[in-house]
Amino acid sequence: MTLPIPRYTGANAFTAQDYAGNVFCAYQTEGDDLGYLIMIDPSGLARDITPHVAEGRPCLDCNPSVGLWFVGNKETGKHEPPPRYPVPQYVPWPSGGQGIAGPPGAAGAGAVNMYDDPISCAAWDGRDLHGGALVDIPAEFGVESAPCYLVRFCGQATYPNVKIRAGSERSPHFLTLTTQAPGIRKDTQGWIPGPVAYISTVDGQAKVWLQIIGR
Repeated sequence: MTLPIPRYTGANAFTAQDYAGNVFCAYQTEGDDLGYLIMIDPSGLARDITPHVAEGRPCLDCNPSVGLWFVGNKETGKHEPPPRYPVPQYVPWPSGGQGIAGPPGAAGAGAVNMYDDPISCAAWDGRDLHGGALVDIPAEFGVESAPCYLVRFCGQATYPNVKIRAGSERSPHFLTLTTQAPGIRKDTQGWIPGPVAYISTVDGQAKVWLQIIGR
């Protein structure tokens, strides 16, 4: 398999995989300042599906069961959020198969239990991190023990392209964000494993914020 457009290896590339087995790769091209989105199907065929040519280094924003967005850069000004272009070729992951019916739950019960407000703790309110650290979520945030948590995850560094990851020690990149501009906080939301998670940085030091939203 060969990429149809050469990739500049001096910049980060971002990938995601959908339910159908397609792999999506966003990257900056070699020799210019443009970003493209390539889809590689299960047979290994790669093709350009860029929804909008991005100026500068692009990235991907993926909500596995909802959709995928190709995130641009310089198309908007310095004081505006980057543009997000939906990727219609992405096939969302199913939320789960139908099992044996159980007893009815309480009124308002659902698959995700949301807290009334995001839950913070002092240890993860702008924590300086260089490397990795374990966080015992029930002990530090005072919430119930659960196999996974819905979180708000934020990071800020003094230079771009610092990766901030939340996952486990074995799979540290379960939820990842990458800083884009010096001193500007980057926010994301998603699921991380519990009850103990592993928070880490790659390619530098960063300030990290973690809030628990649901379980």
